Amino acid sequence: MTSKTFRDPVLATDGYTYEREAITQWISEEGISPFTGQPLRINDLRFDDRLQLLAEQYRNEQPPENSEPIE
Repeated sequence: MTSKTFRDPVLATDGYTYEREAITQWISEEGISPFTGQPLRINDLRFDDRLQLLAEQYRNEQPPENSEPIE
């Protein structure tokens, strides 16, 4: 939904993983899964610690945003 690397990933009952802030706002407004149309509740979201770890590893492997290429 955000196209950014996860910071606070949550797994929903629709089987998809979302960024918590984005999906809680979506659920508050729509009340359904953006992918399946099934009803979703904020209480059904579960923290995805596996994906959190992978996202942290990915971010740590990336060069800083303000870095210059080495020639």
